[in-house]
Amino acid sequence: MSASPPQDPETAGGAVRYFVRTLAEDLAWMLVRLALVAAAVAAGAVVAGWPGAAAGLLVGLVLVGLAWVLLVARATRRR
Repeated sequence: MSASPPQDPETAGGAVRYFVRTLAEDLAWMLVRLALVAAAVAAGAVVAGWPGAAAGLLVGLVLVGLAWVLLVARATRRR
């Protein structure tokens, strides 16, 4: 019978969990940035009077809100 290895960042399992956690955080921040850029572009399209731009602005703002909710939920869960 073998004992399970300790789970810390120095072991393979700990390193994988750390990598996945930091990758998820990086992707969430990337989503925030992408959504902010999309919202800014859509806002510019609204100002320019392009048809359908209001829907693009709404989608961009919803993505920003969703990304922030995910980041806040992750930060509060960690504490």
